[in-house]
Amino acid sequence: MNVVSNVEIMGLASSVKASRYPMATDTENCSAEVTERTMALANCQTGSGHDQFLTGIVVQFDLTFSIKAWVEAERYHFLDFVSSQSTMHRITSMDIDEQCIDYVRRETIELVEKLVEEYKKAPTPERYLAVLYNVPVGLRLTARMTTNYRQLKTIYQQRKNHRLPEWRAFCAWIETLPRAEFITGKRVDATRMAERGEAYREYQRAYYQAHKEELQKRQREYYLANREKIRKAARERYYKLQAERMEKGTEKLWEGEKNA
Repeated sequence: MNVVSNVEIMGLASSVKASRYPMATDTENCSAEVTERTMALANCQTGSGHDQFLTGIVVQFDLTFSIKAWVEAERYHFLDFVSSQSTMHRITSMDIDEQCIDYVRRETIELVEKLVEEYKKAPTPERYLAVLYNVPVGLRLTARMTTNYRQLKTIYQQRKNHRLPEWRAFCAWIETLPRAEFITGKRVDATRMAERGEAYREYQRAYYQAHKEELQKRQREYYLANREKIRKAARERYYKLQAERMEKGTEKLWEGEKNA
């Protein structure tokens, strides 16, 4: 079961470095090397506070969960929504059969599809509510999430053996993250880590191929909505690069004159 995609990770090295600040007199000399002390801090008992540096390792990703799993996910205070699909806005445009997990019974799906048809024939607020309130908890929705390694540590401890397959899949994904041992406490050798990384990259490639048209459509929509910002950022990067090249060229010229 694929539940996570489009992953971005920030602040890993800087947070490892910051974990040394409490015992440092000069923070500039702190290194980002992972040592036994780093591991001891990361793997301390949840709630003791010694793993605070894990909050600086930020993870953003798209998460696809059923409504049942989303209700449980919302209990975590530092698993935040960036944006999400909305049944309130788009339920009558969704492919109910496609959106539901396999455990949803066929007759349940057909009931919702019938309610959608009735609404489309004669749209009223009451009929729209009938659709909304009869949607099964097995309906899957995708949201963009932002969280950190410390929150993932709590989730992993509580959900790795959960009854819902979505939670187990989510925890399996956690195990593929860089320095996942900060979260899981499990040490893995370099070979096994490389294998996990390749397995996850293969999953990402397969996900892209299966959802290529939808992803390309989202990219086009994003570009059209943010075209001016994107072009402005590209121009700024270009001018900055040109300025850096000119500066380096001037420095080389000055060095040549100096040595002449």
